[in-house]
Amino acid sequence: MNYNNKTKEELITEITLIQNKDNELQQIKERYQFLIENMGEGLGIVDANEFFTFVNPGAEEIFGVPAGGLIGHNLNEFVTPEAFSRLLQQTDLRRLGRKSRYEFELQRPDGEKRFIRVTATPLFDNDHVFTGTLGIFFDDTELRRAEDTIKDNETRLRTITDSAQDAILMMDSMGMVSFWNPAAETILGYRAEEAIGKDLHNLLVPERYLKAYRTAFSEFQHTGKGNAIGKTLELEARRKDGREIIVALSLSAVSFKNTWHAVGILRDITDHKNTEVILRNALEKAETVNRLKSAFIYNISHEVRTPLNGILGFSNLIIQPDLGPEEKENFHTLLKVSSTRLLKTITNYMDISMITSGNIEINPNPIDLPLFLNTIYQEYKPQCVSTNLCLQLELDKGCKDVIFDSDSELLRKIISHLLDNAMKFTSEGRISFGCIVKPEILEFFVRDTGTGISKEAQERIFDTFVQEEISLTRGYEGSGLGLSIARGLIRLLGGDINVVSEKGKGAFFSFTLPFEQNAARIPDTMVVEPDVIPIQTPVILIAEDDEANLMYLKAVLRKTKITVIPAFNGKTAIEQCRDHPEISLVLMDLKMPVIDGFEATREIKLFRKELPVIAVTAFAMSGDKKQALEAGCDDYIAKPVTRELLLEKLKRYGVI
Repeated sequence: MNYNNKTKEELITEITLIQNKDNELQQIKERYQFLIENMGEGLGIVDANEFFTFVNPGAEEIFGVPAGGLIGHNLNEFVTPEAFSRLLQQTDLRRLGRKSRYEFELQRPDGEKRFIRVTATPLFDNDHVFTGTLGIFFDDTELRRAEDTIKDNETRLRTITDSAQDAILMMDSMGMVSFWNPAAETILGYRAEEAIGKDLHNLLVPERYLKAYRTAFSEFQHTGKGNAIGKTLELEARRKDGREIIVALSLSAVSFKNTWHAVGILRDITDHKNTEVILRNALEKAETVNRLKSAFIYNISHEVRTPLNGILGFSNLIIQPDLGPEEKENFHTLLKVSSTRLLKTITNYMDISMITSGNIEINPNPIDLPLFLNTIYQEYKPQCVSTNLCLQLELDKGCKDVIFDSDSELLRKIISHLLDNAMKFTSEGRISFGCIVKPEILEFFVRDTGTGISKEAQERIFDTFVQEEISLTRGYEGSGLGLSIARGLIRLLGGDINVVSEKGKGAFFSFTLPFEQNAARIPDTMVVEPDVIPIQTPVILIAEDDEANLMYLKAVLRKTKITVIPAFNGKTAIEQCRDHPEISLVLMDLKMPVIDGFEATREIKLFRKELPVIAVTAFAMSGDKKQALEAGCDDYIAKPVTRELLLEKLKRYGVI
């Protein structure tokens, strides 16, 4: 520069410009120095052999060394040999003029490991010779740890949701499924890929509820609120297969990007609810049974005490000396009525006990159907006439020649219970009964025009100890066991019973029994028993351990020519028959001490085979007569023994 031709002023101006440029350069230098020293990232230069030649404080902080602690140190001092080998591969790329970005794990002098992300730029001199690398270091340790934490949380959350027994669902702001765990697949039938992205309501809500759900969802979209939010509700849901189940749904609202999403936990409680219903029904049934049993216990007391009161009361009155013949006859009639009622009640209790315990034995025998039903008709006709009821026997055309095998004693009880029930609840009109022959079955029926039975009670009336009316003020006598006994016996015989009725319009009871025409005909002519020559000096052995019963039998026989020999146990009865060949008949109680009546009869028949033995017993159950006859008894009388029946039996054997 030629300063000789310039004036002083020009020189001063140029010098001032130069000084200003120097000042600007200094300011730029200071500014860049400030930026380098205070930038958050680390900045460093390594030469071609990876030795640091320049670093900023940020790099020293990242590497964990004091100021000046990196200059002159090689990068391999801060990484593992494996990591340094990978770094050299990156250096080879830069020798070719390529920038690179990579990560490595830094090992600081204090032992802490850091995750470093590097942006590396190659440096060349004027001759284009590679001189080193400018690196910008980013410490991603906290970010990496946060990412690992997020991944751990995601794994943990996924493990929880995958192993949860409850369905976990998520619905976005448009009502679409955004999450669906494995339990949801099991409970609701849809696989995750089938459900995600689909309208949740269309998938799960039964058609009849869709409108209400959509209205509620519209409010939720705008406010994040609703009747189901924050609560657990029991709802009906539809599975993929169309089956509806009952679910417990807990629903929460979640705000995400200024829109409302919903998270639901859903449990299938169908079985639980069904169990609740079963338990509730069982409880109601138990309470009903308990109430019925209380009424039944009262009924037992009433049905036993009432006739017993009549028996005891009229027994005392009938012996009063000032009674006239007509009053005595009336009292005697009332005594018989009360005794019959008490006997019937006790028999019912015994029958239901035997049915419940399964101890009734079936003894089938040929039954002439028309004759059998006509006999029952003749038995009940007088009772109906006395109460102004019309009794009709209706037989199907096919019944004319029917002979079938069944237990006639049990069948008679069944029909008797149904007729007794009809008479009890029919104050006027008519009662009809009969039989219809159908393929392989006989259908017996009893129809009445009585009070009828409500729909609710029609199944209950067949249960043990149950009547339609169980209040203490009911207007009918009886144990309430007739229909349950009838059904129990019908089922024993292989059939079942049904009732059709309306309240106030009478009742129609019908039952069926299996039927196979018996080829063996019962003779139409009456069987005439041979004449029996009366014994001139009859002697009877009465084997009875109860003194009152013995006295009663003696009293019945007092005005006859019969001599009575008592025996108070089975052993004595056997001995008396050996010692007294003049004994012409034995009245044998079956339940006695020492040796019972069954065994005593067997022993007596061994040495006096022709001696008639009549069983007289309180064992009045089905099958007892058969047991007595199998033991060797010639006949059978169930207690209580009436005078007429006893004398008839004795006459049959020529004793009177």
